[in-house]
Amino acid sequence: MNDSSPIHEHWSDHDPTSPPLEQRAGDLIRQAAMVPTGDPQLLSRVADKLHGSRRRQGMRMLRLALAAGLLVAVSGAVAATVLLRGRVARLTTPPQPAAPARNPVLAVEPVPSSIAEESRLLTAALQLLRQQHDARSALSALDEYGKRFPNGTLSREATLARIDALLELDDRVHALEILDRTQLTELPRARELAVLRGELRGAVGRCNQAVADLGSGLDGSGDALEERALWGRASCRSRLGDSAGARSDLGQIISRFPQGNFASKARQALRGR
Repeated sequence: MNDSSPIHEHWSDHDPTSPPLEQRAGDLIRQAAMVPTGDPQLLSRVADKLHGSRRRQGMRMLRLALAAGLLVAVSGAVAATVLLRGRVARLTTPPQPAAPARNPVLAVEPVPSSIAEESRLLTAALQLLRQQHDARSALSALDEYGKRFPNGTLSREATLARIDALLELDDRVHALEILDRTQLTELPRARELAVLRGELRGAVGRCNQAVADLGSGLDGSGDALEERALWGRASCRSRLGDSAGARSDLGQIISRFPQGNFASKARQALRGR
């Protein structure tokens, strides 16, 4: 914009003794004059309006609004919004005592705790496994957890999730590898895992170890887990040559779980002996 424009003529050499608000309007006009606009006549019209109202004391808010409108045209709505919020507040709100400076330490954003981040990663893995039934993606998420927290507070729960994901993929070999190197008594679901490990060990011919695992699942509760343990132990005892022990386990299945999942198989096994 050149120096002969109406804005420059009326406002760039504005009387320094005029009220502060008019001085601010003049400052805004001078700043606006340095910014190109797609409508040169717009600046002239705003300047004429400002100049015609400059000596009327009741028009302060109008001048401010017009100056903000000019900033919208040449500088964007954000600048005008800041101007209006700040300057109108000064005209309408009595001065307030300054707030005491905040302790910069308290103003720092809190850093997420380690346990919170562990929980976030493990929860994401469990959602993939339980809700989306995406065992492979769940294992990838558990790998990330393991890298970030090799000795994490939730490592036991992560181990359980990994075993469940491997079984979902029918990867019994790697599931057994984890169970072999894990102290089961330190894990939730220890009894269930002992029976599972006994079944997996028996399936690969490690029957001596399997019998011990399966025996720990027999607590007299009469639940489905105990029926599984009896059936697995009967199978291993039979392969180890312990016919009496095998018959005893098969008899318990028939008497205690007559409608169970293994009752029919137990009857057939006893008839074949």
